[in-house]
Amino acid sequence: MKFTIPRRHRKVFNNISKKKLDENFTKEDARELFNNIIDEYNKSPASYGTNKGQKESSLELAMIVANQVSAAYKDIKVELERGIPVLKNN
Repeated sequence: MKFTIPRRHRKVFNNISKKKLDENFTKEDARELFNNIIDEYNKSPASYGTNKGQKESSLELAMIVANQVSAAYKDIKVELERGIPVLKNN
């Protein structure tokens, strides 16, 4: 599968995934990428109201990736736990 990421998230996506945006991702690669994004979200400092907005940006990227993974693979669904997306098998 290929991801469609908004321009403002592409640099972060490339840094986290270690792959280019136009490369194909397998199901395992997509799950690993999603877990890496969630790890980045958990590591980033609370930045609400600042210009950087790193934590909110990571969360937004995680939601975008989770939505696209669940759309591409019908055996995976997205659930929100405390506002954070989690990939679950059907």
